Order: sequence, then structure tokens, then C-alpha cells
Amino acid sequence: MTRSPSSTRDLPHVRTGRFGAVEAVVLAFLLALIPLRAMMNETHTLEIAAINRALDAPPSPMTGTTLVLTAMIVLCAVLIGRTRLASGGPRFRATGGEAGAILILFAGSVSAYFAGQKRIAINGVADFVGLLVYFATLRQVLTRPVHLRLLLSVVLATGVLVAGKCLMQVWYEFPETLNFYLEQSARNADADVFQGDAGKRYDFEQRLKSQAATAFFAHSNVAGTYLATIAVVAMTLALARRRAATELGHATRSLNRSAPCIVLLLVAALAIAVLPLTQSNGALLALAAGAALWLLWRFAGEWAVRHRRRALAAFWSLAVAVVLLTAAYGVVTGGLPGRSMLFRWFYWRGAAAMMQSQGAWGIGAENFGRLFTRYKPLECPEDVNDPHSWPVRAAVEWGWMGLLGFIVLWIGISVRLTRRSASPARASTRQIADRTVDVGGETAFAASMFRWLAGVLGTAVGAYGIIHIDALRNPNHTIYLVTSMVEIGVAWAVAFALISVERREVAFILDTPLAGLKPGLTIAAIVFLLHASIDLALFWPGPATLLFALLAAALASDTERPPALPDAKPAMLGARIRPPARGLALACGIVGTALVGVFVAQCVRPQVRAGRSLEEARRIPAGSTWSDFESGGMLAAYGRAIDADPLDSAAVLDLLDEVTGDNSRLLESGAICDRALGWIEQLRRRDPFNAAVHGHAARIHLARFAHTRNVDDLAAAAAEMNLAVEAYPTSPQRRLAYAQVLAELAREKNDAMAAQRAANELWRALWLDESRIYVSPPHHFTEEQKAHIRVEMERLGGASERQSASPTGRMPP
Repeated sequence: MTRSPSSTRDLPHVRTGRFGAVEAVVLAFLLALIPLRAMMNETHTLEIAAINRALDAPPSPMTGTTLVLTAMIVLCAVLIGRTRLASGGPRFRATGGEAGAILILFAGSVSAYFAGQKRIAINGVADFVGLLVYFATLRQVLTRPVHLRLLLSVVLATGVLVAGKCLMQVWYEFPETLNFYLEQSARNADADVFQGDAGKRYDFEQRLKSQAATAFFAHSNVAGTYLATIAVVAMTLALARRRAATELGHATRSLNRSAPCIVLLLVAALAIAVLPLTQSNGALLALAAGAALWLLWRFAGEWAVRHRRRALAAFWSLAVAVVLLTAAYGVVTGGLPGRSMLFRWFYWRGAAAMMQSQGAWGIGAENFGRLFTRYKPLECPEDVNDPHSWPVRAAVEWGWMGLLGFIVLWIGISVRLTRRSASPARASTRQIADRTVDVGGETAFAASMFRWLAGVLGTAVGAYGIIHIDALRNPNHTIYLVTSMVEIGVAWAVAFALISVERREVAFILDTPLAGLKPGLTIAAIVFLLHASIDLALFWPGPATLLFALLAAALASDTERPPALPDAKPAMLGARIRPPARGLALACGIVGTALVGVFVAQCVRPQVRAGRSLEEARRIPAGSTWSDFESGGMLAAYGRAIDADPLDSAAVLDLLDEVTGDNSRLLESGAICDRALGWIEQLRRRDPFNAAVHGHAARIHLARFAHTRNVDDLAAAAAEMNLAVEAYPTSPQRRLAYAQVLAELAREKNDAMAAQRAANELWRALWLDESRIYVSPPHHFTEEQKAHIRVEMERLGGASERQSASPTGRMPP
């Protein structure tokens, strides 16, 4: 018999009624995103490095994948809201991050408007806002103790996969890849995929030789963040289970009862043991900081509970003090200790100059790499797309309003985590011990391990297969992906089963509360954010999904208490029942679905179409002549990709790379130059801060000059190279290329001023090359190149003018 909402408001458990199945499906999908997004190297841009375009590799997720997942997350939120409003379900459970999320959405929208490459800015904003919706929605459907146990089992099983992938990379994949590369290089010395760029070749080989484990991610430090967080979660659950066993009189007196804790300790040990393979010292330090916080909680936890406002103020004061002391140390000494932190200081200096120049509204999500070279310090050896710090990235990409939104988000969540909540009287240990697990009716469905295993794993594997459906075009790719999915699925299922089993009822996940989860899960989130403050994990979908899942679990565990009565079913976590509001439910459902439909039409569909056309274009051989290129299908495929999304620049970039590449002979045909200049203007409109446009334009003008011998083309090439230098003023190679064009212009026009400018640029190239002390040797000029540059300098002009134009007024060594 269904109770009325008014009669169930104060009861410890409320039957879920019609919306129980809906919430189960939504919860299974949200949990499936944890392993799914950890195993996919998602991206916010359709751009791919030229070296990877010709690889015969299985298709990887593109921007459409991330946007589709975002749309489905929002649909889940709409579905839960509509169902609860219509059926009189639990009221909305605040997360504390609502005000910050609104600020972040506003700041992201404004920064995307000011962004140069608007499509990747929109993608980045949509993804992160979708993660905030994920966080809030997951908090709503974590209504029972079994759900918390389920979520943590999913998280730790995924952590086992990440650790296993790291081991496989170091033991097998990296050595095999390195040997294959060395064999192919020795066998095909003439086939240089780096097009003669010794610096790029050196960087690639050093990365292979370093063998830093990355798991399923593109950066080893992201894997380090993931593993450090998993270690804390495993220890937290192990301690909570031990405490529960002790309270119930089931202390570790037999292997059967101690095995669940042993399994969790092994997971923690695995994560800690594998963590050094990522070569992330920051993750190790963050884990050590987490251990210090846990010890502090053990000794001062009771005081913090009694004086929660003081404790919260002390925590945030400490965080602000650390930031200010770090900044002060860097300003005073000119850097931070250690090579890795020193480089990060260079990134942050460049970001500060960028913020000062570009304004307070931000440059747009994912646009940092477009502008970094314009502002990077001379000493900085790397060109990066991320400043390796979530506060810095939030400030420079999302603007000061965005940084404020992130701060409000974390403070709001921390305030919610420290709130006291009313809880029913605790049952006696004997009463809880007698209950074990209810295997009848609704509780059996909710606690069935096999149902949840099938639901979560089936959703994750099914989604992974749909995302990689294009692999069916190639039998080898199909075999590889099916084999990988089976191996990963079996490994995940075994890990999930071992982690989720606690007592003899192996067919069920226990639906009894676990005390003491909140402090440990909060520390795990702090470890994540602490390392992300000097790295880049927060804006990667896989790790960020883990973070927000843990925060949702920590908030849900705040209201988890043993039931008041021994014969009561497990209480809904913080349930407050509201009466049905069917009219409001209908309106919310229509509006929410309409918004998702607009998002799909304006963002998802164009990116999916552009991505598919790009994949098609990248598989077609370019051909050696313009007629082959025009009739071979590649140009038509690129045209479809360009037309599919008027905001995206990836297709235009790819097309220009094919046309103007060092190994391309397409520009030998004069017919292509005018069309290529049209693509250049298209790229300028879509991606005005991308410095690649100037290099492509200069090559095209030089090619047209070779056909027409019109000096105006040579002057146009010099103007483009000047813009390229302005976009990367600390690059010796850009200066050298600019000088070569100026020297050619001086010869054609017999222009002494152009010759002098060429000599000055040659001098600056030498000076910059000698000044970049942190750059690896292959990125420097060779002695032969330096000698040739000096001879050319003397031929073009005197030294006095070059000295007056130099930053220091002296010649380089």
C-alpha cells in the first residue's frame, strides 16, 4: 500500500514507487561514466598532430563524444527532476556548489564570446558545466547506503584498471613501442615522419625512453592524480568497513570476515606502488599531504566537529597563505624550487602577462595554447596548451569572474560538507547485527550485485562500443577493440566483485550504513585538487568525473546513519518528501528537453558531422599533384568538414597542413595558390589567434611569388612572417625564417632597409638561441648553422645597428 507524502515525511524509509526504476537506470548510467570516461582519452578539439593523422589506428573519441555525454547527463537531470516533481519524490538536496556553478556558467559563456577559437571554448564550457550537472544529479540519486557502497566499488574497480594499465605500459607496451620505432627508423632512414625536425624527433624519443606511465590518459601527471586519489578512497573504505565490523562484533577473527578489508588494502597498496611509475612527484607529495590531513583529523577531528566554522576558516586561510607564499617566493627568487616547478612558474608568468593584456573576461576555455607563445618568458623551454594549475587556468581562460566562480564552488561545497545534519537515534549494535541484509522485494532489487554489475558494466561497454563503431570498417581494428573490451570488462567485473563483497551474502551489496566515509572522501577530493593546482587533471573529463563522484558520495554519506528501528528498511539518505506537482513537472520536462534539443542541434550535430568528415579526409591519400588532390576525394571531404561547423577551424588547419607541408608538392601548381589564400582568410575568421595561419600564408605567398615573380607576393610573405614573429617573439626559428624572407625581398628590390632588418632578425635569432638555457640541445642551432648565420649577417649589414636593436645592446657569444 502506498503511503501519502504527508504520512511518510518523518519515517526513516519511503518506498520509491514509480520513480524507483527510473532512478536505478539514471544511477547506473551516471556510475558507468566513471569507468567509461577513465578509459577514453576525450578531447575538446578536432585537431590532431600531423604525425598522427596517417597512423593506421582504431578511431578514437572526438569532440562529439564528449558533447553527447554532456547532453545525456543533462537529460538525466531533467528526467530525475520531472519524475520527482510528478511523483512527489524527495526534495532537491543542495550540494553547496549551486552559486558557484551559476557564476561558472556565466563566466564561461562570456569568455567563449571573446574567444578566438569559439568552438573549442564552447566545448570546454559545455563539458565542465555538464560535470557540475553530473555532480548535482548524482547527489540526488544517492539515496541509500547501498548506492554509496556501489559507487565506491565502481570507483575502486576503475582504479584497479588504471593501475593495471600503468603496469602493462611499463612492462610491455612502452618497450615494444620503443623497439619498433628504433627498428623502423634504422630500416627506413629516408622516411622521416618528423620532416627533418631534429627537435621534434628528440622530444618524441625522450618521451618514449622515459616510459612514464599514463594509463588511459594523455599525460602521466593526470594518471598520478587518479592513482593518488584512488589510494585515499581505498584506505577510507577499508577503515569504514573495519569500524563497522568492530561495532557489529565482527572484528577480523576469520579470513572470511577480514577479506573485504584485505582486498581494499591491496587496492590501496597497488595504487601507491604504481604511482611512482607515472614519475609524478607532485602526486606523491599530494598523497603525503593527504596522509598528514588524515593524521590531523585523527587528533583534532572532534575539535573540528565542535568548531566547524573555525576549522573551515583555518583550512581556507591555510590554502590562501600557501598560494600567496608560493607567489611571493617566485617573485622574489625568480622561480620555484626544482626543474618541474620552475617550468610551471614560467607558465604562470606567461599566463599573468596574458591576463594583463587580454582583459578580465578571459580568452575562452581551451584557448590558452593559442596565445601562450605570445607571452611566454624567454627562459620557458616548452610550448604548452595548459598552464598546469586549475586556478591559473580558470583565471586566464574563464576570466576573473570564472576564477571567482570556482572559488565560490569549492567554498560552497566545503561549507555543505561541514554542516551538521539531523539524524535518527542510532540502533544498538545487536539490532543492526540481526538485520544483515533484506533480500525481499525492493531491497533485493536495489542491493543485487549481479544486477548492478550487469547494469553498470553493460552500459559502459555498450557506450564504448557505440563510440568506436567506426572500427567495424577495418577487421584488424574490430578485433583489437573487441579483444580490449573483453579484457577490460572481465578485469573490471572481477575487481568490482572482489571489492563489493563484504560478508557471506555474496549476491548482494550490503544496504547497511557505513560511518566515517565523509572525512576520508573529503581528503581524497583535497588530494585531487591539491595536485591539480600544479597540474591539469581538473579539466580532463575522466579524472574530473572521479572527483565529482567522490564529492557527491561525501555529501550523501553526511546523512548516512544506522536505522532507528531494527525492523526498518534502510533509510533514504536525507530524504525530505514533497507532494506531487504534475503541472510543474510537465513544464520542466518540456523546457529541459527543448534546451537539450537546441544544444544537440547547435553544438553536437555540427561537431559530429565535422568529425566524421575529417576522419574520412585523413584516410584518403593526398596525391602528389593538384589534379590528384582535387579529384581524389580528400579535398571534397575537407570541404564537407569545413561546411559542417562554421565555428570550427580544425578542418581548415588540416587542409592547409596538407597543402603547405614540407613534403607536399601541391604548391608547385599555381592554380592552388588563390584557393589556398581563400582558406587562409577563412582560418583567420574562425581562429584569429592561431599563429599557424601566418606560417601557412607566408608559404603560399612565397609559392605564388615563385610562379609570378611579383614582388608584392614576397612583401606579403614578409608581412605574414612579421606577424608570426609577433605571435612567438622568443622563437629563434621564427626570427630566422623571417630574416630569410626579408633577405630575399632585399635582393629582389635592392632595398637596403630590408637587408638591415634581415640582419637584425638574424642577430636576434642568435641571441635568443644562446639565451634559452633550458632548451634541449637538438632545439638549438648547430655550430654550422651559427657560422652560416654570422656570415649572412656580415653580408647584409653592420653590427652597430644590430646592437642598438638588441635587448641588451651586446652581441651574443
